[in-house]
Amino acid sequence: MQVKKGILSRNDARFQLLLCILLAVLFLAIYLFVVAFSDVSPVWTGLILLLLYCAVAGSIYAVTYKKLAALRAEQEAAETIHTEILDLFKYAVGLPYAVVDTSGRIQVANRELQKILGVTTSLYKGQLADYCAVNIRELLGLDTQPNNNEEEKEKPVTLNGRQFRPGAHKLTLKALPPETEYYMVVFYEVTELLQARSALDDQKTVVAYIVLDNLEELAQYVRVSFRSAANEIEGILKSWAGEIGGMLREYERDKYILLFSQKQLENCIENQFDILETIRNVRLGDNSMPVTVSMGISTAGATLAERERDAAATLDLALQRGGDQVALRRGKNVEYFGGRTKTVKKRTKVRARVSSAQLCARIAEAKNVLIMGHRNPDFDSVGACIGIARLCMFCGVSAKVIINRDCDVFRILASRLMRYEEYADMFIDGNLGLDLIGSTTLLIVVDTNNFVISEAPEVAANVPKIAIIDHHRQVGEFDFDPVLNYIDPSASSACELIAEILEQSLPEGTLLKEEANAMLTGIMLDTNRFTKDTGSRTFAAALYLQGEGANTEIARRNFEDDIKDFMAEASFSKDIVIYRERMAITRSTGTGDPMVDRIAASKAADKLLTVRQVDASFALVEAGSTIHISARSNGTINVQLILEKLKGGGHFDAAGAQVQESTMEQATALLTAAIDEIVPA
Repeated sequence: MQVKKGILSRNDARFQLLLCILLAVLFLAIYLFVVAFSDVSPVWTGLILLLLYCAVAGSIYAVTYKKLAALRAEQEAAETIHTEILDLFKYAVGLPYAVVDTSGRIQVANRELQKILGVTTSLYKGQLADYCAVNIRELLGLDTQPNNNEEEKEKPVTLNGRQFRPGAHKLTLKALPPETEYYMVVFYEVTELLQARSALDDQKTVVAYIVLDNLEELAQYVRVSFRSAANEIEGILKSWAGEIGGMLREYERDKYILLFSQKQLENCIENQFDILETIRNVRLGDNSMPVTVSMGISTAGATLAERERDAAATLDLALQRGGDQVALRRGKNVEYFGGRTKTVKKRTKVRARVSSAQLCARIAEAKNVLIMGHRNPDFDSVGACIGIARLCMFCGVSAKVIINRDCDVFRILASRLMRYEEYADMFIDGNLGLDLIGSTTLLIVVDTNNFVISEAPEVAANVPKIAIIDHHRQVGEFDFDPVLNYIDPSASSACELIAEILEQSLPEGTLLKEEANAMLTGIMLDTNRFTKDTGSRTFAAALYLQGEGANTEIARRNFEDDIKDFMAEASFSKDIVIYRERMAITRSTGTGDPMVDRIAASKAADKLLTVRQVDASFALVEAGSTIHISARSNGTINVQLILEKLKGGGHFDAAGAQVQESTMEQATALLTAAIDEIVPA
C-alpha cells in the first residue's frame, strides 16, 4: 500500500491513538493519587496535568510520525526501484542481469541470473566478482587507470560453464537520491558464437612453401641418383600432407606449395614440426649427410593471396637463416622451428653474379655511398668495408666508410691504406655520416644484418636506400625493403662474399695488395685460418685475393698478439666448467678494455673446442654492466639458436651475444637455461 506525503496509514494512526490513551490513563491515575493524598487544589492539579499531557502527547506524535513516515518512504522507494527495473527490462526476455552498486555488490538478480549463479533469491547480496573474473570498476567506467588491452577487454567471462560478454548500463532511479549510483550489468551469452568462430578458425586455410634446400649440393658430394632421392623426399612430404589433411603440389622442381587447416597447424607446432626430423633421417651416400627442407608458413592476412605472399617472404627468412627450419608467421611475429643442422656449402656462383650486377647498378644510381660494418669491428668487418670501398671507386661514386678509428683492428688493417691519397679521408665517424645523407645516398651494410649492433644505427635509420651483404643468419624481418639483400649463411665470411663480387666486377689487377691482404685477413679470421667452416668457394676467394697481391704471411702477422691481449686470453683459464658433459663454459672479469676482452673471449672459445669431448664452448667476459658472450661449436650444436634466446645471433657454429644490465652469475644462469631449452638432454 502506498501513502501520500504527510499522511499516515490506518495502522499507523491506530498505533498512535493507543499510545495517547495509555498516556491519558497514566495521567488520570496521577491526578487521582495527588487529589486523594494531598491538599493541592484539584482544579490546579488537573490543569497542570492536562497541559503536561498535551505536551508529552504532542512530542510523541511528532517523533513517531517522522520515523514512520521515513520508513514508509523507504518502502515506497524500494517498490518504485523494482517497478522501474521491470519497466526497463520488460522486453529483455531471457537475458540474465543484475543490479549492482559501485563496489560490485549485487542488489537485485533476475530469475535467469539466479539459475546461472545457483541462488534462490532476487535480493541476493553477494559480490559479482565471486562468480566471474571481471574488473567491475573498469566495466562500470569507474577505473582511473583503464586497461587499454583490447584483447583482454573483449575476453568473455565464464559463468557455470557458459561464456558471456557483460555490459553495464547506469541506472537513474527516481525513487533514490541523486548521489546514489546503481548499474545494470547484463550478461550477453556468446557461447555458441565463440564455438562457431573457433570452428571457423580451425578450418582457416594456411599457406606453406616448401623447398629441398640442400639436395642438389649433397648430390655433388656423393654418388647417388638425384632424382630418386628427390622422389623419396616427395613421397615423405605427400604422406605428411595426407596425415594433416593438406593439399601438396609441386610448382617448380623440388619446390612445393601446401594448403592445410589451422587446426592441423596447431598440432604441427605442438610436435615441433617433426617432419623436419623425419626428412633429416634420410641419408645419402655413406649415411653421413642428411637431407633437409625449409618451409615458410603464414596464417596472417585476410585473404589467401596475402597469406601466399607472406609465406614466400617467410621462406626467404628460413633460407637466409641457413635452412633446415620452418619460419612461421602468425600476426606480426615470426617463429622459427628446427635449424639444427649445419648449412651445406653451395658451390654455385650464380647468385654471386646476380648480386654483383645488382650491387653495381645500385651504386651507379647513387650520388654517394656510405659503408659500415658492426660495432667493435673485427678483421672480417673492416676487410669487407675496404672491399666495397674499392668497388665504389671502380664505379666512379664517392664512398665513405663509417668506422671507429680508435680500435686496434682499424689501426692494423687500414694504417697501410692511409698512405694512399684515395684513402686519406675515406674513414669517418657516424656523426659525419649523418651529414652526408642525401635523397640518393646508398648505405651498404656488411658483416651484420642486425642494425642495433651496426657501427652507426642512426645512419641506418635515416638513409633512404640500404643494401646488405652478410654471412650471418638473418635475425628477423626488416621493416624496410633493401635494394639488395645478399645474406648467405653458407659462406665462411663477409670477405668471401665480397671477394666473389669483386671477382665478377673488377678487371684483373684492380685491387691494391693492401686491400687484398685486408680481405684475406678477414677470411682467415672467420675460418680460424682455414681450419673450420671452409669450402671450395672459400679457397676460390682466397686464390683470387692471392692473385691480386695478397700474401698469407702478411695476413698471418695481423693476428700477432701483444702482451695485453695474451694476458686477457689467459684470464679465461682460471674459471672453466664442463656443462652437461659436452659443453664448456669459461668466464673472466676482463681487463677493462671492451675490445681486447671481446677478442680474448672469442679466442678462448675457439681454444676450448680443442678439448676432447667438448662440442660447444661459451666464453663470458664482463664489460661494465654488460656481459659479452662468445660461442663456438664443432658443428653438432647450433650455438646461434642458443644465443638468439639472449638476443644475440651469428652462425650455426659461431655466435655472440651481449646481456645488458646483468651480473656474471645472472648471465650464466640465462645461458644455461637457453642451452637446456635448445639442446635436447
